[in-house]
Amino acid sequence: MAISPAPVPDSWFVSVDGKSYGPYTEEQVAGFVREGRVTPNTPVMRNRDPWMIASLHTQFAPLFPSRQPPPPPSDVSEKELAKVVIIAELRTGSSIAFEGAIAKLGSSYRLNHFVWLLHTNVPFSQIRKDLASHVGRNDPLFISDTTNRRTAWINFGPGAEATIKSLWRGALPGQ
Repeated sequence: MAISPAPVPDSWFVSVDGKSYGPYTEEQVAGFVREGRVTPNTPVMRNRDPWMIASLHTQFAPLFPSRQPPPPPSDVSEKELAKVVIIAELRTGSSIAFEGAIAKLGSSYRLNHFVWLLHTNVPFSQIRKDLASHVGRNDPLFISDTTNRRTAWINFGPGAEATIKSLWRGALPGQ
């Protein structure tokens, strides 16, 4: 008669400053959360699942305070919150830190692999600064505040930069 191996407990890994640590048990990672060593935006991975920020895992979400964005200042109305579209092709690294930065800016939704929607009261210049710090030199980033008609882009190269500027000024291609 064959002896079946004992069930393997879930193995959890934690990423800190781009380095992976583990394996840990779920209870150990929960302890790290309670100690503050794992934050809501810390990347964690269960077995061989994709990396995900800790606060999005059903096992750890209840251990973090509500993920609701901070309320807008009392003098800012709902109409003044900006609706922002973010497009990024993250070629040089993980999107986990980038997604964490977006989540800190307000209510957000990842529309697809390259596009995020954001509803925020954070000034556009601060959005650009915060997100630009999470992309590499070869990662194109395009941000458009559809409410206040502001747009920024980086890492597209001189040809694309000139074309975008021309289009934004109202010129049609080939004119």
